[in-house]
This record gives sequence, C-alpha cells and structure tokens, in this order.
Amino acid sequence: MRIAITGSNGYIGSRLVAELSKEHEVLELNRQSKDYHFELGNSIDLNGMSIDCVIHCAHSFKKNYGKIDENLNIVGTRILLNDLLIANINQIIFLSSLSAHEKTKSQYGKTKYGVERLISDSGMGVSLRLGMVTSSELGGFAKNLVETIKKFPKIPWPIPKKIFVHETPTAMLISRVKELLDPNPIQTRVEPCYVQEAQTLRNFIVQKSGLKKIYFIPMNLHVLYLGALCLEKLIPNMNIRADSIKSFF
Repeated sequence: MRIAITGSNGYIGSRLVAELSKEHEVLELNRQSKDYHFELGNSIDLNGMSIDCVIHCAHSFKKNYGKIDENLNIVGTRILLNDLLIANINQIIFLSSLSAHEKTKSQYGKTKYGVERLISDSGMGVSLRLGMVTSSELGGFAKNLVETIKKFPKIPWPIPKKIFVHETPTAMLISRVKELLDPNPIQTRVEPCYVQEAQTLRNFIVQKSGLKKIYFIPMNLHVLYLGALCLEKLIPNMNIRADSIKSFF
C-alpha cells in the first residue's frame, strides 16, 4: 500500500514511518519535507499520488489553541479532509487521545474530540484513542514530566496519589495500525488503543525515570493545576503545560 503520514517527523509519526516503511511505501508529510511539505491550515495537492490511506499524526499547540472554532487542528483537519476528497482518498486513521471525550476539561482533549467528530462525520476512517505513548524513549507530556523530575530528584513533587494513566506501547499502536491498513474501506468508528490496566502516575514516573527514590507530596489536583498555570505565565517556555493536568480532572 501507499501510505501518507502527517506529522511524520514527530515522536509518534517517526516511529510509524520506521516500521511501516518495511512493508509499505510511506510518504512523509511534514513542515520540513521538501517533497511533501505539509502544514496544518494549508491545503496540499495529493492528486495523482495514488495514496491508499492517510495516517493523521500532526498536531499544533500554537495559534488560537484555546478557541475551538478557530483551532488550527480543527481547521487544518477540515482542509485536509477536503484535500483527500478531491484526491479520491477515502481512508484516514487519526491518532487521538484518551483525554478526548464529550466532558473533557482540557483544551487538548477538546481539540482531539473535535477532530474525532470531523473524522466521524466524513465517514472516512478510524480515530484511535491513545494513552501515554511509550517506547524505549519517552515523548510528549511523559518525556517532559519525567525529564524535569530527573533534573531535580531531591525536590518533593506534588503528584496526587489518585492520578491514573494508561500506557500505549508503540508496539501495540503499530500492530493496530497495521491491522487497519486494509484495501477494503475502513468502517468509521472511534476505538481505544491502550493497555486496559491503569497505573498511578507516581508509579509510572518511578518506573520510567529509573530513579531509586523520588519524593512525592499529596496535593489537591485543582490546586496543582492553578500552581502550574501560574508557573506557565511566569515561565513561557516551561515544558509541562497546565492544560495537561486538566486531562486528569
């Protein structure tokens, strides 16, 4: 099959490229690509490229991220779906998030949920809800959190006991994507793709950091969010976004 992957140079996209290119022809669509330049919000001409399926990994945290109607991910996906229709491409796999649901509090979750609805309305594909995507190297929120704690291992960290997370090992994700890559049309749906057994965020951090001892202190989740929000205002380039904490509300 001929597969196009948006956001192919990201943490998840690059791992899909590495594995899927062993069995399929993979076109990398990203902002750095000279051959297949892709940027959310801009149209891309896919006519005549004989693409069988698009795997949509691209995500932007920039430009009107908090305004759902103007969100670059929503607008960009709407444009992408129109481009697929013009090019007669009728299959798309969207990598969503476990935080995407109707009652989600986080803007990230609302954004992913909004894209899911676009995919469902198009009748063109599947949205996979992922947990914390992990491999031999971490990425995204998990990487930022663990690396920050490793830098300051002796500081007490305000991580509530009852925050639970689900992992999505890259091997599980790749296996499921391969199963969905079928010449026949994909049945439109939203489905989970993560380990069903949850673990506490504290245990996850200890396991992934490799540190023998981490000091945790109890804190109300809403207080933690407000504290992170204040730090975000004071430190613009802070790796951990306050909005990520709202996913656990």
